[in-house]
Amino acid sequence: MIEQVFISGQIGKAIYEEDNRHFIVGVEDYENPIECRYGDISMFFDCGAEFTIISSKDIGLSDIRNSLESSRLAYRALFLAISGFDGELSNEIRSLSIEAVEELFQNKSSYAFVRARLLGRPLPEMADINGAIFLAESGDTPIIKLLYKEVQASQKAVQDLLEVWKKIALKFFDSYEEQARGERALIEMGVFAEIVTVMTSGDIKALDSIAMNYGLQPEFKKKLPKGVFIIKDIKTQLLNSSGSSSVTTGGNEEKEEEPVEVDPIRRLITGFVKKKWKGERKQLTTIEIKDRVDRQIDAIKKLIHRDKMHQARRYLYDLIRFNLNHGKKEHVGMTLCSLAKVAMDVHKLEMADKLVEYAFLLGIEDIVIRSTGAQLLKEKGQLAEALSAYDETIKTFPDNVVARAGRAEVLK
Repeated sequence: MIEQVFISGQIGKAIYEEDNRHFIVGVEDYENPIECRYGDISMFFDCGAEFTIISSKDIGLSDIRNSLESSRLAYRALFLAISGFDGELSNEIRSLSIEAVEELFQNKSSYAFVRARLLGRPLPEMADINGAIFLAESGDTPIIKLLYKEVQASQKAVQDLLEVWKKIALKFFDSYEEQARGERALIEMGVFAEIVTVMTSGDIKALDSIAMNYGLQPEFKKKLPKGVFIIKDIKTQLLNSSGSSSVTTGGNEEKEEEPVEVDPIRRLITGFVKKKWKGERKQLTTIEIKDRVDRQIDAIKKLIHRDKMHQARRYLYDLIRFNLNHGKKEHVGMTLCSLAKVAMDVHKLEMADKLVEYAFLLGIEDIVIRSTGAQLLKEKGQLAEALSAYDETIKTFPDNVVARAGRAEVLK
């Protein structure tokens, strides 16, 4: 008779005891459990993977299989969701990850699992959440898009909650080890996510309802006997904290207007900080960088010609981010102007307008950017503005033949 099972969706395995013998089983081979060899059990528990415990009378192999499969899919969804905001991956891989997690989110338990973890911890510094939102908006992925936006909007609240947790945790646990287990339980059960949601909404008094709802759950009381008191103490600390912009007392205070959504590529350029690569990371050679940039440019050109502007912008975001990290702003400017001329050649002036705008946002004094901007004004029929732009360019770069030739074209 099986009465207790240890499930790890991360590694897709489960261990259980039956008749004083231990067995290991996977999702695919659940009907053929293998008796654990010496060291298998310690390896399972010491590998660093998370696991959950199922305790019940007369657990069947099909029950183990169902629990293991559910856990495996949940961890798969978490991995894909994180891949969506991993700036080190290409846009193609990130988009595929976002599409895949959207499908997995049709399972409500997988969605709840991922949401609890993404709202229970602050995003790492290198997370590209703006790019993730941009990619999610480009595809038919409404569920993950809303979750990414919720995660982005909740970062201040997450930080405030963790600061409060650091202050109160040792009041409820006798050791740091017990504190860590308690924190993990609060994240896994979605308690931190619910608290963060309330903090973001501004109605801290709603924490009373959260404490009551969780207090009625036997599993919560079993894992965290002091859980209700923890939630109430968090509420007290939040109400007592001064100057916390992520919380209010739930009154009729006037709320700040939500910020206007900014173009992700504009935000990328204006807020760009060059990454400091760690020593162990493989440095790309000049040839490797050029090869990758050339392939990205060719892909964007083809998309412009095929009038797939939304997809072109997704690739453009990836190209600019990569180019800014591995090259100079002048290189990015030349690339944007080259693509703008492609867009002008096929009369996609709106796209060309954006490309030139991004080039000017680089904030560099560059003849190519100036000339391309003037050429775009000419293509749009704004001849007076184009002539003025060429005149200004020639004042700054008096010996430039391209600018003088462009001015002559306007005067024809």
